[in-house]
Formats: sequence, structure tokens, C-alpha cells
Amino acid sequence: MAMEWWRVGLALGLPWLAGTLWVRAAWRRGAPAGVWPLALGYGGLLGLLAATLLLRAQAAFGLPLNFAGPAIVLALLAVVGGWLAWRRISPSSSLSSHGAGVSPAGLKGSQLLFVLLLVWLGWRFALLALEVWWRPLYPWDAWSTWAVRPRVWAELGQLTPFVDPQRWLADTTGSVYTIEAWTYPYTVPLLALWPTLAYGAWNETAANLPWLGCALALGLGFYGQARLWGASALTA
Repeated sequence: MAMEWWRVGLALGLPWLAGTLWVRAAWRRGAPAGVWPLALGYGGLLGLLAATLLLRAQAAFGLPLNFAGPAIVLALLAVVGGWLAWRRISPSSSLSSHGAGVSPAGLKGSQLLFVLLLVWLGWRFALLALEVWWRPLYPWDAWSTWAVRPRVWAELGQLTPFVDPQRWLADTTGSVYTIEAWTYPYTVPLLALWPTLAYGAWNETAANLPWLGCALALGLGFYGQARLWGASALTA
């Protein structure tokens, strides 16, 4: 059981690492305030989207869906992104400008408030993580719209098409499926499918974990973006 969850962690961590390194490589020199949180945030989202594109590529080439193929590509992307980031980051860059112009007393006060806010946000995130870990998929939209396709794909190992009810009724092969939201885009179900492929079977906790990662990535990305635009750490 532990090995399955190690693979799930790898499925979530590899795209995040690759995306972070490629976003960080966009800055040739220096390290402006907020660049690393921005890279972690936006890189996490871009990495997860890259994983869904690799699953689409597997299906387009007629290959069975699996975790190993996209994971190898993402690992290679992380290596290349790390090399580019290492080449473009100036060794002499410094983060000492973050606290420029702030008196020692003001710095201590803002740091304390910053830490308190960070602890509060961390506590809230921990509660969300426990909810995702303990509670199964919630009904309604999850059952009728978003989780049906990834579960079918996980069971069958292929992106079986979902079609309109009329075509489904007319099909005699049993190779197509239908749901009320059959026209909805594939990216959200693919995000749920990706960690379940790493787990090796359908698992509702694994399917939910990307949304926890998205919440953390958005927070980091927006914080880094605000810092890049000149906001103080506390304001951001």
C-alpha cells in the first residue's frame, strides 16, 4: 500500500518540479522578489496541465494509458528545465533587497504578522487536506459529471469516448459511454485520472489530491505575482 502512495506523490511532484524549473528558467538573470513562489505556483499548474497533455498523446498514438510513460517524459523535462534554470540564474543574485528601506522595528512587526497569517493559512490548508484524505467523492456533480469519466478510463486503461445519449442508444458494440455532461472538456477528468494511474487502480482520495495541489499552487502563484509587481511580503 505504501508503494502506491509513493507513486501518487511522484505523480503530483514530478509535474510540479518540471513546471517550476521551466518557469524559473524564464528569468535569465537576478532573482526578483517573489520569483520562486511565482515559479512554484504557476509551475505547479502548468506541470499538471502538461501531465494531461501527455495522457492525451498516449491515447492519440493508440497506447494504453499508464503512469510510466508520462512520468519518464516529465522527469526528462525536469532535468532539462533544471539545466536551463541553472544556466540562467546569476550566481551573484541576491535577495537582500526584500527588506530594503524598512526599519528594524517595522521589520519585526511585519514579520510577526506575516508568520501569524501564514500559520492561519497553513492550518486552514491542513483541514482541507484532511477532508480530501478522509472523505470520499461528494455526490451530485462529482458523481454525475466529473468523476464518471476518469473512473471508466482508469478501469479500462483507455480514453473511452463519451457520446450523446442518442448515439449511445444506437451503439451495439458497448464501446462508448454517455453521461448528461458528455460535452464537458476532458482536462478536469484527466487531472483526476493521472494520480489514480500512479496508484494502480481507482482511488477517490488520489483522484481528489490534484485539487489540493491546485489550491496551494494558486496561493503561491498569486503571492509571487504580487511580490513581482512590487507589493510587500505582508501585503502579498
